[in-house]
Amino acid sequence: MIMELSGRQDPVTDVLLLKCKVNKTLDELSRSLEIFKEMKALESIRSGVRSPFYWGGIDAIMLELISTIKAMWEASEQFSIEIIQTHYGEKIHGSI
Repeated sequence: MIMELSGRQDPVTDVLLLKCKVNKTLDELSRSLEIFKEMKALESIRSGVRSPFYWGGIDAIMLELISTIKAMWEASEQFSIEIIQTHYGEKIHGSI
């Protein structure tokens, strides 16, 4: 993800907009994950042809996707904290 600073507002506003983008992306990833889970559940209860190799690959992707979702959220939270602390002088002058 590329962060685009507007230059028209303070860094805190920019980082809050970034967090909104990250959260939107995470919501989309979560929805995709739920769709995969539903598809797998439907296929597992059908009596027709099952695709264990296909779902094995999907299971691996799901684990990576969950890990990515958590990492993106944690990184955006940490980045937000760093920007806010720096902007309001806590990193430079100590707590206000």
